[in-house]
Amino acid sequence: MKILLLEFSRIGDSIMHEPTLRAIKLHFPDAEIHALTDAANFEILSTHPAITHAEIFPRKIKNLKGLFYFIRKVRALRAQKFDLLINFYMGGITSRLARYTGIPKRLSFDKTKALRRSYNLLVKAPSSYGNWIVEFTELVRPLGIDPASIWPLPRFFIPNELDDFASQYLDAGREYVCYNLATAVAIKCWPAAEYARLAARLYQEKNWIPVVITNPGQTEYVETFFQYYPSDLPAVRLPVLRLSQIAAVLKQVKLLITGDTGIMHLAFAIDAPVIALFTYKRPEYAVSATTNKMVIFREDEDSPPIIPGQYYGHADLTQDEIIKSIYSL
Repeated sequence: MKILLLEFSRIGDSIMHEPTLRAIKLHFPDAEIHALTDAANFEILSTHPAITHAEIFPRKIKNLKGLFYFIRKVRALRAQKFDLLINFYMGGITSRLARYTGIPKRLSFDKTKALRRSYNLLVKAPSSYGNWIVEFTELVRPLGIDPASIWPLPRFFIPNELDDFASQYLDAGREYVCYNLATAVAIKCWPAAEYARLAARLYQEKNWIPVVITNPGQTEYVETFFQYYPSDLPAVRLPVLRLSQIAAVLKQVKLLITGDTGIMHLAFAIDAPVIALFTYKRPEYAVSATTNKMVIFREDEDSPPIIPGQYYGHADLTQDEIIKSIYSL
């Protein structure tokens, strides 16, 4: 059996989809699973033992050259005679791929009219008001997989060649805390200056050296951190790294402190300890089943309720409540 998987979601979502991917491979142990994805998600799939082959595929056709590439790729996919197409992404180019690749069975959520027109195995789209990892497992019910049998803990597989990668940044015998300051949405960010004050306090109280992740296109958060972090205290400023390289560093630090669900779920997936700061989004919708975490969240009752009785988070988290959670982890 040959399966084609489409995955063009954000990094955090793609990691949260991993339990579903693992369940597919367990259900079809002899299947070849090929994946089309974007550059950001490539390592999530290319390092996964369930995936036979992963390939970067642009999900937007921007010019004539892109159109010709799309046509050539569709022809190549048709020639491979896949039996089943599974769409982990609910939009964009996935409808056209479903129509043109000639794959007989095509599975997707029914989120849009285009998806409902292009796929013949459809599942009701998640409500977004439950845990996303658990809700996403409903996608495979038409394949005969019971979603209740899927343990909602993602895994990320670090290549063996990166076993010693962290040693170029971290000294043996020292203790480090990793900070990821930015998120894709500014309202979800705890202020970089507050991260700096927290890092200084943890070094002064515990000798824990901060390791600061640099996200592509978001260097201003790192600059702000180092404006407020005392220059006479030690710190490690990481360059922009690949996802697997960040995972290799996270394996060697004491814990990760972040409000970014992408890096947060990467840490969950390698069983690294996490202090998860939720300043806006509700944690019960996104947090993994791992116990190696402390979630910090306070409802903001001045915000519009999401559903009756549920509010968004309060951005004004205090140093003391975060420190208390860190020391209790």
